[in-house]
Amino acid sequence: MRGAIEVTGPGVVVTVDNPEDQENVEDPDKARVLDLDLRQAVNGLWSAGAEAVSINGQRITSLTAIRSAEGIIQINYRPMNAPYEISAIGDPESLPGRFGDGSGGQWLRAVASNDNLQFSVRRENELTLPAGNTPLTYATPGGAS
Repeated sequence: MRGAIEVTGPGVVVTVDNPEDQENVEDPDKARVLDLDLRQAVNGLWSAGAEAVSINGQRITSLTAIRSAEGIIQINYRPMNAPYEISAIGDPESLPGRFGDGSGGQWLRAVASNDNLQFSVRRENELTLPAGNTPLTYATPGGAS
């Protein structure tokens, strides 16, 4: 399974944050990072060639849930707060451009324009992403007892 071991390598960090001045936005409930924004950014990084991804230290695997419950974003069922640092291991020369030109970058530019969200992309020479901690369950012949 992808994400079963810790990985180290070059890549990028995409930081997504709520508007700096929440008091001057029309609808403060809408002007914040949503779970959908993070999912779009992660999918955009995978599409751009990322080999491994984490958000605020939580490794993203095929079993990861990025969701919101009562207004709080949860990654792997752990509550997270902004700013959200999405670390991605991949080619630091091509990954930022491919991400920016792709669906993830386009999505973040749109929400930054519409909702005043802030985001940035920076190259990193070395990132270490933890192993995933999403539990694996296996089917057994005859079903569960």
